[in-house]
Amino acid sequence: MPFINDELYSADAVSQELGGKPAAATLAKWRVAGAGPKFVRVGRTPLYRGSDINQWLRHRTVSQTVATSAARRRAPRKTAPAKSRKDITVNNEMSTTAA
Repeated sequence: MPFINDELYSADAVSQELGGKPAAATLAKWRVAGAGPKFVRVGRTPLYRGSDINQWLRHRTVSQTVATSAARRRAPRKTAPAKSRKDITVNNEMSTTAA
């Protein structure tokens, strides 16, 4: 794991260590939403324990992308065929003759 367990890291340091993903701003959004790694506040500054980041990373380990497997199972979307000019003209003539 890239983080030392007893060290405290700022959101910028976490983001930088992980190659900019997630961004520090994303970590801030996650803190508000209750998502992402656990954090501690020292004064007004949110900091991340190395052990909490490592645990969060372990829980995010996956064997395949969920979106890919879901896309394979999803049936193709049914779309309405595009109307041709002839269809539109016929529909307009029918509505004017009915009146």
